Amino acid sequence: MCTHTNINFSMQVGGEFIMLPDSSFTVASDNAEKFGYPDDVLEDEASVLDAVIEAHMKRLGSDFTSENCRNILELSGSNWLAKAFGESAHYSCFAINGQYMRDEDSKYTNAGYRGLAFNQAALKDQDRVEVFIFKDSGGMDYYTYFLHEGKHKSKLRLAPGEKASLSIEGLMFGYGGPMTDEDREKHHLVSRVAGAQIVTVDTETGEMTPIQGAMADDEGNFTLAFEEPGTYHVSTTGGTCRYTSNLTHPWLEVLVA
Repeated sequence: MCTHTNINFSMQVGGEFIMLPDSSFTVASDNAEKFGYPDDVLEDEASVLDAVIEAHMKRLGSDFTSENCRNILELSGSNWLAKAFGESAHYSCFAINGQYMRDEDSKYTNAGYRGLAFNQAALKDQDRVEVFIFKDSGGMDYYTYFLHEGKHKSKLRLAPGEKASLSIEGLMFGYGGPMTDEDREKHHLVSRVAGAQIVTVDTETGEMTPIQGAMADDEGNFTLAFEEPGTYHVSTTGGTCRYTSNLTHPWLEVLVA
């Protein structure tokens, strides 16, 4: 039985957005089966793979068919992305609602729990799905996110002129994702992002505009304020974490009213 799941979807390739996080669409649970890809969730569930296929359908339209799809989107032997939008994916990953997806019933090893592949992670209505093809072929890129009052934030509400104290943090996702929070800290896989420029993003064009005076300090801290009412989409450019400057773009929707 085919079902449909409404999600928010974004995708970054090599540290650049190809689909912004304001992309919302409905995912059919039988996408993988229709295009001949292996799916490993319940019949009435949509997987992250189903969402990636939907993204290809949305972006490429009739140029993405069951006859040519393998030239455009391919899975590795372990069902991670080997190719997406026709580009090789040396190391791919995804997050659902800001979290690495893992099987917490699996045996915990030095590498953590067993991670769920693209065709193994099921989606729920209103999930926020982020897909990445990393710059580093070994998967040592950092997944970055905003913190407000110590909590991971993707949305924030402010009054006009109100100042918010925020931070940017990164997790070496491919390595630290499967681990517990304690082990992530123990192995130094979580790091504040220093020196990042805070920007607003035009969701029509993708253009990023620096916010004057908003730059993360050495501890990843910065202050954010907007004088005019409206909805602002905030991200970053540049910056470094503990081991590398290969970073994903974080995303924050700010409603000023």
